[in-house]
Amino acid sequence: MEHPNVSAFSPAFSGFAASASGGVPNVLTERPHTRVPSADTVLRGVEELTTENISYTAEKTGNVYDFNTAEKLNQLLIKLLLATGQLTEGGAYDVDFDHQFLEADKYD
Repeated sequence: MEHPNVSAFSPAFSGFAASASGGVPNVLTERPHTRVPSADTVLRGVEELTTENISYTAEKTGNVYDFNTAEKLNQLLIKLLLATGQLTEGGAYDVDFDHQFLEADKYD
């Protein structure tokens, strides 16, 4: 079953949104000229980065596995790295990714 998935960063964004709206002590007070968007603006941005899960059915077992490449988030991160000079246009880079395994009480 496909359903929208906000990447693994969503708890971090939610925490940031709560902090930005004053729900949690604001760690940005040390930088008084930093402009922070409202919580609803941050969450709207998270929704815009949401991508659909891709489902894979194992031929041998028929089990369905969902995964998400978070393509919109990855493209945003690359644009930010280019804008901040941490990557250069036309450079060659190896991109690493991590898997997140969730323990379950079943075996395939």
